[in-house]
Amino acid sequence: MKPRLVLLVLMALMCPALVQAHLGSPDVFYDGMVGSWPTHITIRMPTVVPGRAEIIIQVQSREPVAVSFVPISARTAVSNAPPAELAEPVRGETNLFTGGLWLMTTGAYSIEVRIHGQSGEGTVQIPVNSVATAQLPLPPWLGKILVALGLILFCGAMAIVAGAAGESTLPPGVLPGKTEHRKYWIATIITGVVCGLAFGWPGIVWGLGVATTLAAEPDAGRRAAYIQSVDDFTALLGRGVLHPGIWAASKLAFVRLRERGSVVEKLDVLLK
Repeated sequence: MKPRLVLLVLMALMCPALVQAHLGSPDVFYDGMVGSWPTHITIRMPTVVPGRAEIIIQVQSREPVAVSFVPISARTAVSNAPPAELAEPVRGETNLFTGGLWLMTTGAYSIEVRIHGQSGEGTVQIPVNSVATAQLPLPPWLGKILVALGLILFCGAMAIVAGAAGESTLPPGVLPGKTEHRKYWIATIITGVVCGLAFGWPGIVWGLGVATTLAAEPDAGRRAAYIQSVDDFTALLGRGVLHPGIWAASKLAFVRLRERGSVVEKLDVLLK
């Protein structure tokens, strides 16, 4: 190796330059030319999907321009892309625009930014990745509304099946007799049991798994920590964040059992 080359390598290693990077940030930045305009673009990705991405565009020119953008999904043909949305200019700023786009699915996207001015037009496609990085809590009022709607659907399903079993075969104008009433109530009970098991079965399986794990743990300290973690989890379920059937079944199968006495002794009896 030539001495001059070695000297250049050593000087480069001894004089590092300060650089900046966005490590761990889901946001996307573009700094380059869009047509004949130097442009800085910032795309703040949503933390949930579907979510609204915030786009900030700074055109470094005093020429009046119009800015629009459109999301193009990798799963959708370009011809089926939604119409472009116009960016809104920021008051008091020169050629600073902002706007938002809805990303409806996860996966790869291209945000196409278009600039139109007296000098012509320019387009750039910025690749982004739509992924959920957070979970929004369910408002309590919305959880109550969903529970009420679920009960209405539950009762409606039983009524439809019961009516079909008891009255669907009767001729017009004939009132149902004892046989039809018996079919009606049998269908109602069977439908209620099937729907109840379908709704609460995940919670029953989870509760039995908790009971098995707790009964097999000999250390009292670990049992206490496990009980606390399960209590925290069931509290989370109780706020309507996850499956309400798991919450109801786990409360019946585990929390009340723990409150009445020794968990391990009672679980040993249940598991036997």
